[in-house]
Amino acid sequence: MLKPPDYEVLLITFSVGENINNDIADLKKELNSSGIATRALVITECDEISHPIEIEQILCGPGSKLQKIKSQLRIDVPFICVIDSDMHLEISACKELILNALKGMDGITFGLIESISEPGLLGNCIQLDKRWSHRFLRPTLHFLRVGITVPGQFVMYSPELLSSINDNSDTFLDDLYFGLKCRQLGLGIQRVNKIIGYEKGRSGWGSLFLQRIRWMKGLFRLTKDAWKADSGWLYCIIHYLAYHGIPIIYTCFIVVLVLTNHLESAIVLIGIFLLLFAYITKSINLNIVLYLIIFPILHTVATLAAIFPFSLSNLRKR
Repeated sequence: MLKPPDYEVLLITFSVGENINNDIADLKKELNSSGIATRALVITECDEISHPIEIEQILCGPGSKLQKIKSQLRIDVPFICVIDSDMHLEISACKELILNALKGMDGITFGLIESISEPGLLGNCIQLDKRWSHRFLRPTLHFLRVGITVPGQFVMYSPELLSSINDNSDTFLDDLYFGLKCRQLGLGIQRVNKIIGYEKGRSGWGSLFLQRIRWMKGLFRLTKDAWKADSGWLYCIIHYLAYHGIPIIYTCFIVVLVLTNHLESAIVLIGIFLLLFAYITKSINLNIVLYLIIFPILHTVATLAAIFPFSLSNLRKR
């Protein structure tokens, strides 16, 4: 366990062998220069990594991000900002978000995360998926006060939330876990409508598929724990329906309409989603059509595949 903190903010990132860039160290410097005592850690499973000297290294065994975050909790825990190691931060926007959160945030604060533009079909589909999720689904669910999704790539957790963590739950989806805790405790979830960083895209279709299976497994585990506790399981169901159920239902409707020779209705349904995506992305092109074909199938297969065993090491890979 750490000593009682003499700092207000703890920046945490993770590594399973990846080197750490300078962005987190730069953010720490900016916060310290603003009078915010800040500490930065990289929790790593490999001691042979490169990282800025401003970031302390803590060696740990294999495990989920959630377990690694919990390992840093204590009674007098400060604000914790969790940052993925592959993030390229907009330092000024991150600093502003953290400073505003320190003024009275009692739950979770997060901003917008974009994917670094990659050429090809995979990169274009991921860009569309980010916009669908971050610019439409997530704000809609939080506006309705039923959202539990937050971007785990960069997110700020308050002492009020962290001090309430006293269970043994574990899941691949640490961000959903904390979002669910906020709903259960009635704490606030604040979304800042500003881009605070960019993450690397998936390294390939196989990596993307494993990510979606990991999401399903994590969500199933979280839902099971919430059901046993009889608290918050409905939020998990709503999340599944919004993020995964809609694509699956959409796919099934299209297939049924085509098989029953209702081609006009199928075209209308496809057109509705095309217009919605055109509004969200401010453009319309072939990539949207391909996305609306590929990703619903991906969600359907990933849901089915989640019931089969995969090694934990594979599921944690990018």
